[in-house]
Amino acid sequence: MLPNFMQEPEIAIKVATTYTAKVTDSAHGTICSVGHAIQHLEDVVENLARNLSDWFCP
Repeated sequence: MLPNFMQEPEIAIKVATTYTAKVTDSAHGTICSVGHAIQHLEDVVENLARNLSDWFCP
C-alpha cells in the first residue's frame, strides 16, 4: 500500500508499469477497484500480444 497525493491509501500492482487500486471504506469497493486494475492489466497484455503477433506474423 502507498499513499497518493491526496493522502488516500492505494494498493500498487507493479509489473512493467504500476497500476493502482483505491482502498475504500468497504471491502467490496476495494475488491472492485483491484478487479478493475487487473482487468486493465489484462487488456494491456492482450493488446501487446496482438501487436507482437502483427509485427512478427503479418
